[in-house]
Amino acid sequence: MEKNAASEVQVFAGIDVSARKLSVAVGSETAEREAVQTFANTSKGHQALVGHLLRGKGRVRVCLEASNYSLDVALTLQAHRRVEVSVVNPRRARLQRESSRC
Repeated sequence: MEKNAASEVQVFAGIDVSARKLSVAVGSETAEREAVQTFANTSKGHQALVGHLLRGKGRVRVCLEASNYSLDVALTLQAHRRVEVSVVNPRRARLQRESSRC
């Protein structure tokens, strides 16, 4: 069975959420380095982020830490069919990051 290019995850993004901004590290299978962009943590900023992530034809996988400031952006991202969203416990993410350095 052939996989459709639009069904495969082609873009991976990690979002650091604060009260005023979203720092987004975006990587793909073809990119050697992650590109980091900043968006306002507002409705307009969320829409700009969605447009930025959905430039290609494939799916997008996004991970962000759960916080008081991440709910609106997580819901905005989750509303799009091509976006997979993971909201993780900040302590768990930090432990994973520390263990991967070993």
